[in-house]
Amino acid sequence: MTRRTWSEELKHHRELLRPVEPAQESSVSARLIKRMMTLGITVFLILLLLIYLVPGYDLLSILEGKTTSTVVDNYHFTLPDGRTIAFARDVFAQLQQLYFDNQEHEFSVCLLGSHQDTIYRITGLVHPRTYDQDVFHVRADICGKETLIALHSHPYKKCIFSEQDITYYRSFATINPEGLIGVMCEPDRFGFYP
Repeated sequence: MTRRTWSEELKHHRELLRPVEPAQESSVSARLIKRMMTLGITVFLILLLLIYLVPGYDLLSILEGKTTSTVVDNYHFTLPDGRTIAFARDVFAQLQQLYFDNQEHEFSVCLLGSHQDTIYRITGLVHPRTYDQDVFHVRADICGKETLIALHSHPYKKCIFSEQDITYYRSFATINPEGLIGVMCEPDRFGFYP
């Protein structure tokens, strides 16, 4: 290792001890943009935290359910893929009464009627044998091949299909490929899969 001379050592120390040059000041517009971005990100993160902590997952589930379900208007509605479901008045009244009477647990029904092109006319319903039911699930016999729509209820405003619902749909589709599976999540709101 070579030794430095006194003058080289002094030069090295001066370099280490030289004053730090202040950073160039950014323009007023750059500072304003930086503050606005910081404020925007802060507000967004606080909003996410509040959505998660205050109402929890339920709010997001309800919002998602609203976007994937349809409200009955004048006893019929049209699905996003163009299929139309038309209820007979008495069948729709029975469904609403079932929904109100079974708030403490889910129920299952098989909706019957006729199907022509993209129109499903619902003229009757039958109750399959039910084995187990609570507020979050129902276990019943699978609907028969004459069923147009295998329908069950969900708790209020919970319109998202569960994995169990999708498994049921796959089984029902082997019995009736033209049939639908639906959930009733409000007295006049339904969601259908797929």
